Amino acid sequence: MKRYRLVIVFLTGLCIGIVMGFSLQPPGDIVRGERNSDAQVETVAGKSVIEVEGERTDVESVAMDRSEMKTLVGRLGSGTVSEGLLVTARAIENLRSNNVEGAIQALLEAKAQGKDLGLTERGILEKIGEIDGRQQLDNRLPEHPDDPPGWGVDFLLQGWANAMPDRAKEWFSNLPDGRYKNELAYSAVVGIARKQPLAAVDFLLSLPIETQFASPSNMAFAVVQNGGSSAADKWIHHLEMESDPESAQRAFNFVFDRMTIDYGNAAEWLDGETASKYFGDSKKVSFAAGWAQNAPSEAAEWAMDSGNQELLSTVISSSDESQFNQLGAWLSSHREADFFKNAARVFANRIEATDPEAAEKWRDIAGDNESK
Repeated sequence: MKRYRLVIVFLTGLCIGIVMGFSLQPPGDIVRGERNSDAQVETVAGKSVIEVEGERTDVESVAMDRSEMKTLVGRLGSGTVSEGLLVTARAIENLRSNNVEGAIQALLEAKAQGKDLGLTERGILEKIGEIDGRQQLDNRLPEHPDDPPGWGVDFLLQGWANAMPDRAKEWFSNLPDGRYKNELAYSAVVGIARKQPLAAVDFLLSLPIETQFASPSNMAFAVVQNGGSSAADKWIHHLEMESDPESAQRAFNFVFDRMTIDYGNAAEWLDGETASKYFGDSKKVSFAAGWAQNAPSEAAEWAMDSGNQELLSTVISSSDESQFNQLGAWLSSHREADFFKNAARVFANRIEATDPEAAEKWRDIAGDNESK
């Protein structure tokens, strides 16, 4: 039987890759993050290089004091997109503990002026979190546990939890219960998951069940994105062991419903020991139909391996007209298989409207016209 790796696509802005000059951990084997192809930052021979719209520029590393950093970050939002990306890359390259306050002042002034810096602001704040997270977060503790987190706290925590996950976990666990802690749970999980995805599963499981599935944060995504199938299985299996089959099924659905691109790689996880228990007939049918739209011969191979005639019929019936030749070739290569005649009939019905002559030939092959 063919085996595949599982890949799920995470279609939100959570994973920005190396967009604005700050790097995230590569995704796990079952979740991929979107990346912005307009700007990439890489390290070449110890130097950072930014590529914007095909043009590569060295990102100079220089000593900056607080005032110089404030001036640099203050340029954001006033030039072209390409200029903004380069400024952001330079700021992140040169942020140090002695100048982070200058960057924060510039960002606060931009906010007061109504500038929306978007991912640029996030990238700088996460870098500051990596450098000076504990101090910056302690400076922004609320007066009351039920106060909401203030500006920038979420990204500061993500950056710190990425750089120092163990210290960030300890800091978070000591927060008093309340709205502030609840709303920061997502940032803590996201940051921890980048370097310690399986530890992030434990952290996720320490939270109330509704928080684990909370929307729009979907913190479970961050865990599975970085930890892959191992993290997904650990999450689901723990819920099983807690005698909570409803939540285990919900966790499986949470992951399954986001498998929208690479159907072939999804099969291994779905056929695995943990996921297969929750991969019911209705989901198999929808999975087969979706896969047939992308790669019908691969989907048919999987359906054949499963020994399920209904799945194979679903693949054939759901295939796109542009894939008929590919699917016909696959069927022709399996003439000796037990399922062949039934599959040939289904295929004849599928192509009837576009190619009645070919449909008739497939009925001949299936033996449906012998009486004639």
